[in-house]
Amino acid sequence: MNKINLSEKQFEKNAKEIQEIINKRNDFFFYFSSDFDSVCSSLSFALYLRRIGKNALIYFPQNKDKSSDFLFKIADYNKILIIFDLNDLIAELNSKEYVFAIFDTPNKSLLPDFDAINKIFNSYQNKESIEIDHHFGNDSEQIYPDSVSLFKYANSCCDIVADFLWICQTKSLPILSDTEDYFLRNIVLTLLTGICSDTQLGKFCPFSNERNWFEILTQRLDLLTWKDTDNLRTPNEIFEVITKVNKSKDLVFEKVMNNFKTKKGLGALVFPKVEKDENLLSEENLFCSLEDVSDDLVNLLPEKAGKVGIFAYFDSKKEKYMIKIRRSASFQGLDLRSLDKLIMDLFDNNFCGGGGHPGAVSFRVAGVMEYEEFQNKVETLFFQMSEKYFVN
Repeated sequence: MNKINLSEKQFEKNAKEIQEIINKRNDFFFYFSSDFDSVCSSLSFALYLRRIGKNALIYFPQNKDKSSDFLFKIADYNKILIIFDLNDLIAELNSKEYVFAIFDTPNKSLLPDFDAINKIFNSYQNKESIEIDHHFGNDSEQIYPDSVSLFKYANSCCDIVADFLWICQTKSLPILSDTEDYFLRNIVLTLLTGICSDTQLGKFCPFSNERNWFEILTQRLDLLTWKDTDNLRTPNEIFEVITKVNKSKDLVFEKVMNNFKTKKGLGALVFPKVEKDENLLSEENLFCSLEDVSDDLVNLLPEKAGKVGIFAYFDSKKEKYMIKIRRSASFQGLDLRSLDKLIMDLFDNNFCGGGGHPGAVSFRVAGVMEYEEFQNKVETLFFQMSEKYFVN
């Protein structure tokens, strides 16, 4: 079932339906494909639920990056249960019936351990789910047909959660009293972190007609943060934490960037085939994996190339090749979503889907081909793009 961009009227109607679910149910399970926007949109909504006395559970089977430690501390402080092991999760989901909340996830193939977890959902007598997302494209789908959804074109999923909370506060949806504020500091901090990550500190905001939550939440965070404390106060401080490059990452960058090729503002890097959590460093007492550096490289390559960067690698956990393409902050001359036909033709039956935003897209390729063949096809993609879009 394809996602549909909701009208303002339908968005408010669905927001009210979500509040009705919240009124009658107590237990909510947050299930997503992980990046900062996914974690932060889920966590901010969970913080809202905890504030009104509901229970929130998050499944996070991936390795935690140290840059996200402050988010997990917020969750722990607010008694939001985070489960890292599938068997523990299955036991918990079988102990009571949860409302499933799926945020910032294009389709079910990106959800970890979907078959095992979906089997539990299907066993529930009262199957209720909420989906919030801003991804549209050829492989974007509503995961549960009966979900109450908030789908809209937005700069991040956190923007949509902020819109939802704004509607709750201004449209008199009866959860909190008129004198209470929906935008407390930890909610503001979490929302702003997701927005900073997805928009690269407010640089990539293609939907300028939407409410500017980056500016609103920036001002709100400053207002709510005590002076002379170590607490994060500004978007720059947040962005420094979530993108901090340590010595280990620097060493990996130095090694792999030797294979980075550029031409007329287009750049491409095919990462060697390694396990995603394998240590890439031989230096004693240093550790850095592909999982630690992949997001950094996705952001770094287009800036190094000047216009657009292609980052390709093998994801050993998904057992698929990934092609991530992003524009630099200064370049808007190409809607990257238009590349899907080029990549579909290039990889033919091995193409598994993908999509994204005008400035950032990801595509998946079946992991059955040899690494050398994949590398050659990415080089062909680089050549085709340079000839078609970067002739000057």
